[in-house]
Amino acid sequence: MYKKLTAIFLALVLTLSLAGCGKGEEDQKETETTQEEQQDEQQDEQEVADGGELIVSAAASLTESMEELEKLFLEKEGIQISTNLAGSGKLQKQIEEGAPSDVFISAGQSQMNALREQNLVDEDTVSDLLENILVIIQPSDTDKKISTVEDLKDMDGRIAIAETET
Repeated sequence: MYKKLTAIFLALVLTLSLAGCGKGEEDQKETETTQEEQQDEQQDEQEVADGGELIVSAAASLTESMEELEKLFLEKEGIQISTNLAGSGKLQKQIEEGAPSDVFISAGQSQMNALREQNLVDEDTVSDLLENILVIIQPSDTDKKISTVEDLKDMDGRIAIAETET
């Protein structure tokens, strides 16, 4: 159910073994744990199906998009989205420390990869949704045309850039 909901949610974003012959004591404990996890997952799925909430941790750069998606998802699916917006690194740390999150939308590959390495995300649900590109903006009344980063080295004047740490 969560995979289906995640797929539906991600579609909206784009538009704006246990196996063995015998059961030893450890195998029995693993089976019990697996059964408990499955029951917890089924309960979570039922809560969402009953109009529960979907917890989305998303990069702060998606604030406006998430506000729109919250409305659309509630309207179309009847499910409330609880959004946690912050820098991708901060969200990564929160998830590592056990913060609940059903969907993580990172602005950076490194944060997603770190969570993948720790098995904190379901590999079957990971996909690249968006991509950042460099944009160069200059006054229209200038006679010097800048179309690449290399062109900036010969420029006189000031350059404004976004926060480079994130």
